[in-house]
Amino acid sequence: MRRFAAIAVTGATWALWHVQAFGAGPVVAASFFVSIMAFAALLGTLATGGFRQRVLVAAVGHWLINVGIYLSVGDATYDRPQIVITAGGAVFVTAATFAVRSWRAR
Repeated sequence: MRRFAAIAVTGATWALWHVQAFGAGPVVAASFFVSIMAFAALLGTLATGGFRQRVLVAAVGHWLINVGIYLSVGDATYDRPQIVITAGGAVFVTAATFAVRSWRAR
């Protein structure tokens, strides 16, 4: 499977795994889905090695994302405006990572 397709499938599956976010209203559901897809793109881009390296990046990345969100907003991870800010932050960090990697590749 091509990388983009794998990221899309993994991100959508990861988002659907957190089904409780989709019962909290359309703004929360959309923000959560955007943040998950951005994080999936970030982790999918950083994991470029063999199977063990990809699993390690996914596991440690997921843990860091969860800890970072919990430390910043506590148990209110699905509340507004926290989830909207998280989605914006996820898109920003992913875009910045892509920009730096693209710039370094030159």
